Amino acid sequence: MLSTRVEDDVALVEALRKENIDVEVRDVSAGELDLLDLMGYSVVILANVPANTFTSRQQMDFVNYVSNLGGGLIMTGGDEAYGAGGWIGSPMAEIMPVHFEIKHKRVIPRGALVVICHSCEIPRGNYWGTEVAKKSVETISSRDYFGLLTYSWSPGGVNWEVPIQLATNKEAIKSRIDKMSIGDMPDFDSTMRMAVKGLIATDAAQKHIIMISDGDPSPPAPSVIKQMVKHKITCSTIGIGFGSHVMQTSLQNIAKKTGGKYYACRNPKKLPKIFVKESKVVRRSLISEEVFTPQMQYAASELLVGVDAGGQLPPLNGMVLTSPKDEAQIPLVRLGKDGVADPVLAHWQAGLGRTVAFTSGFWPRWGGSWVSWPSYSKLWSQIVRWSMRQDAPANLDVFTRIKGNEGTVIVDAVDKNAGALNLLNLPGVIIKPDQQTERLQFTQTGPGHYEAHFKVDQTGQYIANVAVVENGKPQGSIQTGLSVPFSPEFRELNTNEALLERVREITGGRWHDDIAQADQHDIFSHDMPPTRAKEPIWEWMLAWVLLPLFLIDVAIRRLASWLAFSVVFELVLMAVLLFGVGVAHGPWWGILGVVILVELVGWSMRFKSIGPLVESLTSTVATLGHAGERSRASMDKLKDVRDRVQDERDTKDSPRRASRPKTQGVPSADRSARFDVGDDAAKIEAGDLRETMDAGEAKSEDKPRPSAKPEADADDEDATSRLLRAKRRARRDMDKDE
Repeated sequence: MLSTRVEDDVALVEALRKENIDVEVRDVSAGELDLLDLMGYSVVILANVPANTFTSRQQMDFVNYVSNLGGGLIMTGGDEAYGAGGWIGSPMAEIMPVHFEIKHKRVIPRGALVVICHSCEIPRGNYWGTEVAKKSVETISSRDYFGLLTYSWSPGGVNWEVPIQLATNKEAIKSRIDKMSIGDMPDFDSTMRMAVKGLIATDAAQKHIIMISDGDPSPPAPSVIKQMVKHKITCSTIGIGFGSHVMQTSLQNIAKKTGGKYYACRNPKKLPKIFVKESKVVRRSLISEEVFTPQMQYAASELLVGVDAGGQLPPLNGMVLTSPKDEAQIPLVRLGKDGVADPVLAHWQAGLGRTVAFTSGFWPRWGGSWVSWPSYSKLWSQIVRWSMRQDAPANLDVFTRIKGNEGTVIVDAVDKNAGALNLLNLPGVIIKPDQQTERLQFTQTGPGHYEAHFKVDQTGQYIANVAVVENGKPQGSIQTGLSVPFSPEFRELNTNEALLERVREITGGRWHDDIAQADQHDIFSHDMPPTRAKEPIWEWMLAWVLLPLFLIDVAIRRLASWLAFSVVFELVLMAVLLFGVGVAHGPWWGILGVVILVELVGWSMRFKSIGPLVESLTSTVATLGHAGERSRASMDKLKDVRDRVQDERDTKDSPRRASRPKTQGVPSADRSARFDVGDDAAKIEAGDLRETMDAGEAKSEDKPRPSAKPEADADDEDATSRLLRAKRRARRDMDKDE
């Protein structure tokens, strides 16, 4: 039996001893327990023990003791038990037959907890601040309020990293805690004002603040302390640091004036236990101290067999509120006024072991009537005996051995006539030093001889449990173990010269008798024969030959420009040399050499395309210049032809114009004047000169000639013919010039 107040459990110890049950009572503060200590007991009773009494590793030892080693565990109630003792969210909560939180809807007082984190100037200070804050979230109930305040370097300073809220989604709250940034707080006043304001706004019956700091911020104003006292808000402080670095006076005054506690913590590893202890303050609402009479809900339970209640069980003066789990058996309950049946006694099978929850207890205060009840000792003896670990049959021997990095569990099974027991089902488990478990697979290697192997990769204690099952029914379990205090190589105390000589013969080395004279020998002569190692080449070929060739093939097909192809080829070649050949892992000058080589290859490929590239860039300008010169020359030739034709026409028509009478009122044309088409005609875009001439020629040729023409038109026809012939000659001259 483990207890924090041994005097409260004297009556239970005497009742068990009266029923011939050997009981060993230990104060949990007397020393730490580990899994090896627990293996020496068939059942363990936690009598009103809070969760902060044990470390997380010790709690996992209890879990393994029950689930994997087949031990029994009984928890009794009190003001430090179950949810009121900070067991919510602990590994132990998984193996007990009741939920430590209230799952059903009912009106119970809520609690509210605000954590204030100040930057801790210790190794990994902010890490520990994060861890203890998450531990507080795990400890409180999902019906309680939680908030977290820190001082950050962002504008505004003090911030709600976790705004005060119901802890219904604990994973989301812990995720926000992981992202918080803790700064160096200049004063307590602003932070505590925000915490008090947030707590007052809740409907919680119990309001509590936990503050972790080194005490160097300036203390809060007296008005803040008065407001906390007025609204019954308590504050516990934790001074973290070393020596004079921690200013305890300010932290002690805050805790004393508000009804909290001050903790001087020098070891950060003790912080989680302190926070669990303080976080459970808000869980006082889970304690019910109303007088009630337990009712039998499942009278057929093995725990109640032969118990004569005399028509009615004795009353109890209090209990811790819990919720039953679905698969648990609930022999005794309390029927509340709201019709809810609160578990008083519950039990179930947890892995290979059994657990029992008795939510009352605290005998001097809650169970005075039960202690004087005649069936008290019988009831508790049946509870303890039902929970005890089943002993294995005496016809089984188990032992272990270790060879190298492999351990072996061996079981020899014989019947009462010393005959071998074959084809047994032996489920087993090995618990490693890091609390991890591994299933043991037993194989029969001989008549009644079974072996299971496991890997030995850690130093520490290995504990094995083997369950015995016959005809589908468990017959008990047997435990064994081994200890690996150090690496197996340290077992050899002398030099293994035979092994060294064997290595020398295989490798062709030399033997030196005196290590002190080894420096006189040419040890590093580098005269060993070269070694060869074969490796598959297809992976390298695929990655650095075939794939680059495929990329180059695609580039040849898709890139029309030789210049673009040379750039792609240059990049592929560089990748192959740097990463395929491995030059990238060599010295810098090797990388520089690859870059220079690749550039030379690339520019040698682009050498022939430099001239065409320059020519293509300059050809447009030259073409435009030649076109302008040809246009001017053509226009000059056309003007000359026009003037010559006009002179010939004037010479031929001069006698006719002399014989004709002059037309009155028609002015003579001024041949020195330039032709002007007018502004409207000038706006019309002129096409190409050749197109205009060709169109005019085609039009004149296609136009049908009249059968009879006046005499005056004959002269015009001759002039037109001459002009067309002149145009044809001019066009031929232009073609020759081109």
